[in-house]
Amino acid sequence: MENDSKEWNVRRISSMFDQPLVARILAIPLYPSVTVDRHLWRGENKGEYSVKSAYRICVRELIDTSHLRVN
Repeated sequence: MENDSKEWNVRRISSMFDQPLVARILAIPLYPSVTVDRHLWRGENKGEYSVKSAYRICVRELIDTSHLRVN
């Protein structure tokens, strides 16, 4: 983003990524009403990262556990 505005720095993004990715980045809307950024981890209700929540996501998303489930 530009330093003092809610706009993408197109020249910088274009110099760092290939064109398909540049198009995807520039398609992300920037909302002027959002004035404060914050880190948010979707793996926890509180939004804070934990190794436990990352492990749960890995197990759920990356490892096929369907054979362990009982109908």
